[in-house]
Amino acid sequence: MGALASLQSLMDDCAALVKTMMQWISTSPTAETIDSEIGDLSQDLLGGSELVTYMRYNIVLNRDGIDPLVPDHPDDVVHSLHEMDDPDNLLLLKELGERAAEVQVRDDHFSVWFDLPPEEPEKGERRQYRKRPDAIVTAVRLAFDTDGFTYRRYGGDQRCKRGDWIVHDGGEPHTVDHESFVRTYEEVSPGRYLKTAPVWAEVATQDGEVGTLEGVTRYRAGDYVVSNDEAGLDTYAMKAGYFERMYEPL
Repeated sequence: MGALASLQSLMDDCAALVKTMMQWISTSPTAETIDSEIGDLSQDLLGGSELVTYMRYNIVLNRDGIDPLVPDHPDDVVHSLHEMDDPDNLLLLKELGERAAEVQVRDDHFSVWFDLPPEEPEKGERRQYRKRPDAIVTAVRLAFDTDGFTYRRYGGDQRCKRGDWIVHDGGEPHTVDHESFVRTYEEVSPGRYLKTAPVWAEVATQDGEVGTLEGVTRYRAGDYVVSNDEAGLDTYAMKAGYFERMYEPL
């Protein structure tokens, strides 16, 4: 019995040392008090700055630790949870972990680098997207007394009418029909605009072309066919890499 207690004491010491070192090099929101002398070490960082991100979530396997999460279990069941090699405990331990996570784990404990990447859409699957908040464009309206002009882009002839918008978004400049522009964009500063209306898009399964409010756009399989309205009346196409840089799924 003494040998078992000695081994348990050694394991407890190792766990305490790991916790102490991790809290000494981090500013964890889950930090616990080590002892009354050094506290939780949040004001005494090794090297003067945070070196790692550290989170620790615990459940104390006794009556006080278990009852707030999964109450009303007999004493013998609570005591048996220390026997980690007993498969009969798996379901209860799983439930305890899930309940504890609901209470202890918070979104702000983790940076955006922990977010899962969005699911890749299947070809032909139509989904809703929005412009990324940093995808601001420069735009000017063709407000002169003019008949407009034509130009070649996207594999076809494009027509810029009087009152349409000339848009530069970091790629090649293009034009946008006036009514479509004012319906989907908002000005964020003089001459700078953000598209705030959602779009509906799908990955093309084969090469094709689509009529737009400005002309005709040709696309390849794998490009995105995009609509500014759910009915598909204001439609165009975009290269996959370009679309994915500018838009995010809703």
